[in-house]
Amino acid sequence: MDRTPSFIVQYFGDYILLDRIAVGGMAEIFKAKQSGARGFEKIVVIKKILQHLGDDPEFVSMFEDEAKIAAQLNQANIVQIYELGEVNENLYIVMEFVEGKNLRDVVRSLEAKNLQLSIQQILFVVMEILKGLDYAHRKTDSQGRPLEIIHRDMSPQNVIVSYEGEVKILDFGIAKASSKLSKTEVGVLKGKFSYMSPEQASGRMISQSTDLYAAGVMLHEMLTGRRLFRADTDMETLERVRQGIVPKPSEINPLVSAELDQIVMKSLQREETKRFSNAGEFLEALTELSLNHKMSYGSQAFSSFLKTLFAGQIEKERLALQRALNEKPMQDQNVARQVKTHIAFKSPSLGATPEVSSQDDEITVLTQPGHIGSYRFFKISIYVFLFISIASFIWSIQFRKEDRDIVVDETISPQPLSSAVVPSDEETRSSAPEVPEAPEVPEAPEVRKVPAKMPPAPIQPPTPPAKTLGGILGNITPPAIEPPSEPEVRRNVKAWAFVDLIAPSTGYAEIFINNSLWGEIPSPRARNIRLEAGRHTIRCETPDQVFEGEVTLNRDTRTNVRCQDFEARPR
Repeated sequence: MDRTPSFIVQYFGDYILLDRIAVGGMAEIFKAKQSGARGFEKIVVIKKILQHLGDDPEFVSMFEDEAKIAAQLNQANIVQIYELGEVNENLYIVMEFVEGKNLRDVVRSLEAKNLQLSIQQILFVVMEILKGLDYAHRKTDSQGRPLEIIHRDMSPQNVIVSYEGEVKILDFGIAKASSKLSKTEVGVLKGKFSYMSPEQASGRMISQSTDLYAAGVMLHEMLTGRRLFRADTDMETLERVRQGIVPKPSEINPLVSAELDQIVMKSLQREETKRFSNAGEFLEALTELSLNHKMSYGSQAFSSFLKTLFAGQIEKERLALQRALNEKPMQDQNVARQVKTHIAFKSPSLGATPEVSSQDDEITVLTQPGHIGSYRFFKISIYVFLFISIASFIWSIQFRKEDRDIVVDETISPQPLSSAVVPSDEETRSSAPEVPEAPEVPEAPEVRKVPAKMPPAPIQPPTPPAKTLGGILGNITPPAIEPPSEPEVRRNVKAWAFVDLIAPSTGYAEIFINNSLWGEIPSPRARNIRLEAGRHTIRCETPDQVFEGEVTLNRDTRTNVRCQDFEARPR
């Protein structure tokens, strides 16, 4: 996921969004605050499905699966899920806030400083991961039936290491379980290619051994300081995974013992039956090795190490959080918000569900500016603008006519000035522009204004009387303004179509439409893109690859375009 540098503090249902942590191809992740009675406050994380995916049944099902699977897992090495809810049709998950870094960031920070985790630290991290996997794999439902959970996306990005030395698994977004709503067909790849098992990369049926294989890959990479299967392209990476050729860690790191070599190589056997039978067996082997070689290591020592490594960042993160807590949210808290809780596993630790207002007012809180308004509102605005423009034009023409040379005939017998239309108070108040009241005119002889040297006006056919504009134009009758019929409007505008772009598996890409830079995914500009109906060239560029193809868009349609479906080439 891509980090976003700035954010406006704002309300979201019963929560206050404090900061946007990251944006991915499926969801946005926010740091948020929940408040309760007597000054109760709790910092949580909200994962909100991207707006343009809210109508995609596959993504919605995956999102609900993540919440419903992870909510049943209550163990120290798994990030806790508190609630699945919806605000103004925005589906979200509330989860535990872990102050720390993911394992990939930890390793990269060490590489930047030319450092590496010790073998004791590596064994501690992997053993904590295996504790979480062992619990998830053995989890049963309320009737004692195995849930058969498979994470399927075990990778350093999905392992959080807290500054207090805790190691936690997160993101069960593509997890496989017997109770899942969405089903994955055989041959469909889900997960990060570099951490797939050979059977997963080949599109075959998988088992919980796939998660153990990924844990073995992470163990191998941390011991050697090198990526095991990563290649220049995804296809090359998948081919390396399928082949399953793995060097012994001791060939790269001489500090790795033969016994540890044996454990690593067993976890990375190409044939599933030759690996550890379950996470408990893998964990037991590492525990025994750690005890035999006196390499025991605890969370307290790991916490001291992390706080030293990230000392500057920890201080910045805490100051930023405090500033966000002190900032006034963008939306008024008293405005009614439509909040729905979809499933009944809201954690007791977060307090009772607040009472929802029955009012129909809809408050939409956007994390970034979106498209507002409707076609009907647009048409009405155009009509009002035309009406005011024509009225102002006629008014100005009348005043210019009166300023020209005028001959006054005072020989006509006096009559009361009764031809002007005097508006009522109600009409005056309802007129669009507001002008100063005209001074009271005393009775005077009627005058006839004769334009100097003006040709006689051509005879016009009689027109039906129209309502006059009181208070501004006197007795001047504006031409009738009739809204154009729909066919006439459509003949004068281009035929448009709309596109929602979906990021590739990396979760980020720069977007080029017809060879012009449009923006990047994810961002609001990648959603609801208006293009002229017809054929367009779309190119998605990631740091490593380029996805390019042509799309034909039909008039008045909305199309989801996945970068991953285009032809890919190395960048």
